[in-house]
Amino acid sequence: MRRLIAKLLHRSPPSHAEQLAGRDCRRLIKRIDETRELVELLAAQAPDLLRTHPWVLLWLEDNDSFLVELAEAIGEPPLTTGSCHRAGIWLRAWPLQPLPARRTNPDHIESEPIGAK
Repeated sequence: MRRLIAKLLHRSPPSHAEQLAGRDCRRLIKRIDETRELVELLAAQAPDLLRTHPWVLLWLEDNDSFLVELAEAIGEPPLTTGSCHRAGIWLRAWPLQPLPARRTNPDHIESEPIGAK
């Protein structure tokens, strides 16, 4: 009987992605928050950099989206921004308006007809 109970209560080992995310997804949530903090810093201290190099912001947006999707893929409930996450991290919201896809983002480059200017 003891073996049966132990077998029923045995949890499968965490996947590699779950291990990398850390306990309560702490490491992953921290990376999301740090990316958003970096965007805040760049917007406040280097707005000209973001204006002249908009792909930097697109890279950070893409990383943020990827990490949020990864968290959901490993079973994290939808992330609530502007509140304390269960891992004890205050998760800030994305600080800027999302940019539309631009030609500087290789995932969103549209091909032009040959000879078009």
